[in-house]
Amino acid sequence: MSRQFRIAEWCIIALAVGIALWGMREVHLGDSLASRLATVWSLTHEGAWRIDQPENPFTPLSVDKFELDGHIYSTKPPVLPLLMTVKYLLWDAVVGVDLGNRDELRSYIQFVTFTVNILPFLLMLCCFRGLLNRLNVPEWTRLYTLFALALATQLTGFASQF
Repeated sequence: MSRQFRIAEWCIIALAVGIALWGMREVHLGDSLASRLATVWSLTHEGAWRIDQPENPFTPLSVDKFELDGHIYSTKPPVLPLLMTVKYLLWDAVVGVDLGNRDELRSYIQFVTFTVNILPFLLMLCCFRGLLNRLNVPEWTRLYTLFALALATQLTGFASQF
């Protein structure tokens, strides 16, 4: 494979990741994120899955909730909020973040978005490039398929949302 095509491949990967990073600069606290953050807050402050504590700042913003046995829970599947809780504990230990502070919340959401969305996206693109190389795919086909995988995705449009 020629040097120009290798450079073009890395430029495609850099462009896709750059667009995703550019979109990540803004954070939008929507219903879905509020529901997950309510669970993160509850797990870290109360050690429980219920989100009905009066001091939980995210419960009033969440529309994704249900009541069971007198307690309110998020309807979001628990795996991502649990992962977000682990990342919050890590981020809090390193940086010292308060979920109630909007500026600190923004940096935490960007950290989670970067580690859950953008890093795996970059890894996927690099692995796909390596697979195309191992399969001896023709150069133009490699560029086309890598370009399609890198830029025909929803990640760049939703990088500012979680």
